[in-house]
Amino acid sequence: MKTLSLFFSLLLLFGAFTINLQRPANDISDVQDNVEINIISPDAEKKKSGDSILIHVHWKAKSGTLHDVEVHIYNETENNAEVYVYGDHFHKVNHTHRDVFVPVVTIPTTFVLMASHEGHGGQPLMKTVKFEVLPEKGKKEKKSKKSKK
Repeated sequence: MKTLSLFFSLLLLFGAFTINLQRPANDISDVQDNVEINIISPDAEKKKSGDSILIHVHWKAKSGTLHDVEVHIYNETENNAEVYVYGDHFHKVNHTHRDVFVPVVTIPTTFVLMASHEGHGGQPLMKTVKFEVLPEKGKKEKKSKKSKK
């Protein structure tokens, strides 16, 4: 009797473990169409060196939950050097990331912001926006107007 009880206990434990390994039907790990990434800022307009550029990205799961989100900014002009990184792991439906990026450049420079989502073992979903930052121009002296007599 003890052997039979032990057998059923092990079978029940194995069944519970196996069920936990299976992903729920609404898990968006494999269906990236269920995730929206909205890059609210920056936009593609030109910026000036030294300006504070708002980074504002929103992720939304249409069904299921979000898992891993990341934001990267690359300096495309200088061999795609990574100049900003944000990443987080959680299980929720909505997530918003806000931060400020202050680039200082001496030549016109193109940056790429890439926002992404990746589920547990799924293919990453990425969205990008390019923006250009121009160097600050030197201040020009104002010419005084001479009055005519």
